[in-house]
Amino acid sequence: MQAELIGKEVLEKRNVNILLINAIDEANPTVRAPLGLGYLASYLRKHGGPYNIKYSDRNIEATLREFKPNVVCISCVSVNYDRAKAIAKRIKEINERTITMIGGFHITLEPQSLDRNLDFGIMGEGEEIFCKIVESLFSNNFNIVTEEIKKISGVIFWDNGQLVINPGRGFVKDLDTIPPPDRELLGNHLYSTIVTSRGCVYKCVYCTTPNMWGNRVRFHSAEYVVNEIECLYKKYKPRVIYIQDDLFTINFPRIRKIVDLLKEKGLNKKIYFTFLGRSNNISEEFLEIVKDLKIDCINIGFETANQEILTKSKGAGHTEGFHHITVEDHINAIKLLNKYKIRYCGYFMIGFPWDTKETIMETYDFIKKYKVRGITFKVTPFPGTPLWDYSIDRGLVKGEDFSYSQLQHGMKLVDENEICLSEHLTIKELNELYSKFKKLEKEIGRKHILKDFMQDPKWAFNYYFNIVLKTKLFYDKKKKIL
Repeated sequence: MQAELIGKEVLEKRNVNILLINAIDEANPTVRAPLGLGYLASYLRKHGGPYNIKYSDRNIEATLREFKPNVVCISCVSVNYDRAKAIAKRIKEINERTITMIGGFHITLEPQSLDRNLDFGIMGEGEEIFCKIVESLFSNNFNIVTEEIKKISGVIFWDNGQLVINPGRGFVKDLDTIPPPDRELLGNHLYSTIVTSRGCVYKCVYCTTPNMWGNRVRFHSAEYVVNEIECLYKKYKPRVIYIQDDLFTINFPRIRKIVDLLKEKGLNKKIYFTFLGRSNNISEEFLEIVKDLKIDCINIGFETANQEILTKSKGAGHTEGFHHITVEDHINAIKLLNKYKIRYCGYFMIGFPWDTKETIMETYDFIKKYKVRGITFKVTPFPGTPLWDYSIDRGLVKGEDFSYSQLQHGMKLVDENEICLSEHLTIKELNELYSKFKKLEKEIGRKHILKDFMQDPKWAFNYYFNIVLKTKLFYDKKKKIL
């Protein structure tokens, strides 16, 4: 597809308008900033030049008409890909000469799904790829020069009606060379989020991470992480910083250095931290390292309390020494977290292909016995995972009527379009069990309220107040996507 010259007045980079769009689902509120787009912006400014960059996730049509972007880059996960396609279509209807591209997990894992209204797809780690595409467009007056694009690894594009998928690009070896995301652009200061590593050493059957980031973990240095936290604190004074790593608890020496540096700067007691962990990483050694931090919550993917399902669903890892997880690991983690009086939230999943009513009720009884505050999801197959391949083999996805919007993260009580993976339960039976879990969640959650106020009144007030505030902010913003 050949893009025409958008305007002869575009002579300087500061006159080039680039719009970054997060294709969201307005039915699922979130206050976390889309850091991936923030990284694109900061990297492009550092290595490309002073482009005029804007971000949007709502009222997009009005933004398009007012901002008149030369380039639009959309980010989305698979469940929102239909929305991204609708946005791309509207962009082309408003101005067919606007260059459109998409990045993120979905297009990386399903490159053959690139829509005709999207000129480019960016696979994998997108900062350098995005910068190279924009620089090529700028140097050629926003004409797509196919021979140049073919030389950029990690790009998908249309060439005379044929889909071209360039070879993949290697990963950035030193993450510290990537500047922190442009948070001012994203306009999200209520709940600060950082990413301190990319990847995971484990290979769970439901997780897209291994195919997105490779079979290992790459880390920002402790110095980089603490400098970013310090800048966040000085500029926005966040109450909580959410560390959005796939698995923050994997590298004890690095965590110890981060904590030591935070203590040197006096930041360890000024901010609450929350992060994702795994029960077999929650040890006495780990909790001794982080005990000097103010921990908001450790989110732990327990998933199931049946050992057979646990072994089949949560991989042992790509590296020697990372063993299979056990239910005993779950129990030990709970006991240690209670001993250290650290709040935690458990994530559970029901509806694996091997699940029966009996295996699911083992998880229910586990939650009830240990009074685990948490969230339960119905298992959903996502592109790039073993469960996706399983679903294709069984004809559950990829049919003529299939829409990626069916991948709703298994959170609805009843969904007529839902994909049921269990070989032993009907969707009706699974939803009846799911309803029991949701009722138990509420019961346990209510019991934790008093405990929270007794343990840390200031934290509890802020936590419950912000739940209301976040919801209000979301619904105040609830406007048309397009």
